[in-house]
Amino acid sequence: DILMLGKVYKSIIFRLQMPDMRTLKFLNRQRNGEDKTLLVGIIEELESEGIAVLSQKEYMSELFPSAGVLTRRKPAKQDMEDIAFGLPIARKLADMEIGQTLIVRKKTVVAVEGVEGTDQAIQRGCALAEGKCVAIKVSRTDQDYRYDCPGIGAKTVETLVQGKASALAVEAERVMMIDLPRMIELADKGGLAIVAV
Repeated sequence: DILMLGKVYKSIIFRLQMPDMRTLKFLNRQRNGEDKTLLVGIIEELESEGIAVLSQKEYMSELFPSAGVLTRRKPAKQDMEDIAFGLPIARKLADMEIGQTLIVRKKTVVAVEGVEGTDQAIQRGCALAEGKCVAIKVSRTDQDYRYDCPGIGAKTVETLVQGKASALAVEAERVMMIDLPRMIELADKGGLAIVAV
């Protein structure tokens, strides 16, 4: 049995590679280059060798916070309106394999996560929104918690604080938060509200 952990750097598919014959055959069998397609294919390859890939959520459930405000500062009324506006959009984009992070200000989508990843999307979104925006992090509706589990950590909070964002919303019990006490400490110090919805 194995547990897959860590970030998937999607941009690696654009770099020159020297794959072996098994990898070439594997890649030729895949219907597209989406991370979900490739990672499910890798899991199937591992399973064909008798290796079981375990669920991150099952073994690390304490990293997935329940619904509620996690920081001292509660999201402002405008923050909650932006979160309510952006949440269904973020879920749809995640289900379309586009990205799992959305930046919203005044009910306007400012930035969508692509191949660059969460923190770079937040930097871009905060710059475009000139701060005072909300970041929303979600999972796919049919999220397979054996791989590419949506997650954030202290670096994400630091990026939001530096960008003068107002709030961060994560899907309750569906998004992994690494070192939550440190994240809350940084958010409280920087005036950022964090809420699990």
